[in-house]
Amino acid sequence: MSRLVVHPAVVHRAGRATFPVADPVSRQAEQIPDAVRRRAYELSEQKGCVDGADPDDWLQAEREVLYVPQTEIRETAKSFSIRIPAPAFSAEDLEAIALPSGLLVRASTQVQFFYRPFDFSKPIGAEKVKATFNEGKLTIQAPQRVQSVTVQAAAA
Repeated sequence: MSRLVVHPAVVHRAGRATFPVADPVSRQAEQIPDAVRRRAYELSEQKGCVDGADPDDWLQAEREVLYVPQTEIRETAKSFSIRIPAPAFSAEDLEAIALPSGLLVRASTQVQFFYRPFDFSKPIGAEKVKATFNEGKLTIQAPQRVQSVTVQAAAA
């Protein structure tokens, strides 16, 4: 079992998040269409560049490049639990970024990408999120943030 590092994002007063990662999310997102385009071209070449097969090659390339697993999300009174099958990835390929309102999970290899945001119904303790990767499955535990309530006694 591998323990993954979860990066808590720093959220500024204006509501903007700063991600403490070397490769910004937007840069990685820009790579995805290029990878799909390259794979679609390879598929087209393998078929001898048959006219009219372009849409089929593109859709097949998307299925191969973009990994969209069936994800299990559970909510209890104290936490959220996410389980994601990721057999094509290693622990080093995976990254989780915790925000007060959710998580961003992403992974990439030379040939496959995974990018998935999770928005929760209640705030989480971003600094306490834990992630493990075991036998091709990513498990993330995100505790709900405890809301403190201040009660003032009425003056007598």
